[in-house]
Amino acid sequence: MNESDLKRFASQLFSWSELIIEHGRTPFRRVDLFPRLNTRIGSFQPPLVFWINRKSLMAAGVILLPDNDLPQQMAIGCATAEALGLQHFVTWESVQIRIWRVTGTTAHEEKRIPVVASDDPENFRTLLLDVMEQLKLLSVLGMVPPAELSPSYLHNLFQETLDSAIGPLITSFREARAEGGLHESTRADRQAEQLNRLTLLRLLALLWHDCLPDSILPEKLERAIELALPSLPPELHQPLAFQQTKQETGLPLDSAVCYHHLQIRLRQIRWAEPQERAIQAINLLLDPAEESCKPPTTSDSSEPVLQINPDRPQLGQIPLHELSDSAAFLAASALLRHVNNLPVAEQYLGNMFTFTAPPLPAKKVRAKLVNRRKIPRDERHRYDALLRTSWPTRRFSFANNTPSWVLETVHLLGLCPLETDLQLEVPLSWLSEPFGKTLWELIFETFHLQKVSLGRGTTRLQLLKQRPVSVATTISSRTEERMIDWTDHPMATALF
Repeated sequence: MNESDLKRFASQLFSWSELIIEHGRTPFRRVDLFPRLNTRIGSFQPPLVFWINRKSLMAAGVILLPDNDLPQQMAIGCATAEALGLQHFVTWESVQIRIWRVTGTTAHEEKRIPVVASDDPENFRTLLLDVMEQLKLLSVLGMVPPAELSPSYLHNLFQETLDSAIGPLITSFREARAEGGLHESTRADRQAEQLNRLTLLRLLALLWHDCLPDSILPEKLERAIELALPSLPPELHQPLAFQQTKQETGLPLDSAVCYHHLQIRLRQIRWAEPQERAIQAINLLLDPAEESCKPPTTSDSSEPVLQINPDRPQLGQIPLHELSDSAAFLAASALLRHVNNLPVAEQYLGNMFTFTAPPLPAKKVRAKLVNRRKIPRDERHRYDALLRTSWPTRRFSFANNTPSWVLETVHLLGLCPLETDLQLEVPLSWLSEPFGKTLWELIFETFHLQKVSLGRGTTRLQLLKQRPVSVATTISSRTEERMIDWTDHPMATALF
């Protein structure tokens, strides 16, 4: 079967499974069609997953539909079973159905059910009933002991909670926004996502240090978390207590129930024993860009680094300063550093105007400034005043609709002392905007523009603040790399 036929067949099996679960006598409570799972070999969507309790990530079985590539399906089956806390998986092939027992990273055939060629759909439904009966028995006899559950299993348990809790949170924040309970410049959905992630991080940190009472009602969970946060080590308490806004909306009951389920399940399986497994699971959750569970490291240099709105946490031994407008990001970074026994980073919540006057805390700066939000009038007056501290000999006249990233970039360029190594990422269209000439003049007059390269919808500028400024720049794109001598091309159009 081709991919389209496989999907149609999976959909038919799914429909039958739902009817069997609804009307039959089975321990299964739910079946999912192509759910997304995180495994040790990457993200994967198996055709069918049967659940005893999805919120607690208690799966009963998984069915794969091999497309003439059984060896690949064996690897996927082993990784998927491990990620679901199972010791078995099923392959439904064209001439047979096989149940496989997983041992580590290998699978051994345990049972084979012949598939007789037929045009009668009832034959396939009967086969499905047989498979579900087999899975019913295996889900009881083949449970993975709690101590042997994998880091990817914990990762999926965390993600399941985030996915289950976000819907009621978004509804709650949208209602608060409609009633005037949120600041007009904030996005309700983004605030819901931030609180959702913050709640998970707070819960994990408190369970890690065993700071929560054993018995908590769902409606009391948020208050219990709030009261317990001060008992955490200072390097965790401060970032986890950050509020995204002064009007942080509370958890709706439906979301609190999801986190209540999680803390009960984590206690049941003794998630922090062994500790290395829990550390790997936290690394996978908070730094999913990594291919392995090992935390990434920065350069061995001892020179302090200031990161502004990084895409992912930066781990390592170097002195680190982090500025982000995301409270959840700062909390994630702090928890990652804590569980991996890395030095504490100095953290700042807000935008570039959190730094009101020079000097910056580091001369090595990595900044991503892409916020296109229009600045409210009261904030704009404050920012204009602060630009006089970063550029005391200049006066700027930006239009009222100038996006935030522009003023933040100007402020950053002015705060950088001589010899600052600045890697700056700004929107791709920065030079063609009405304010592009001003930005170019500031860069060209005070920095050596060492290199220009393209990111995903952004431009990356490698800058060094020095006098006299150098006159050569490397331009890097997907198709070429060339050098520009600014004594021959004094205009910014030479970049293109």
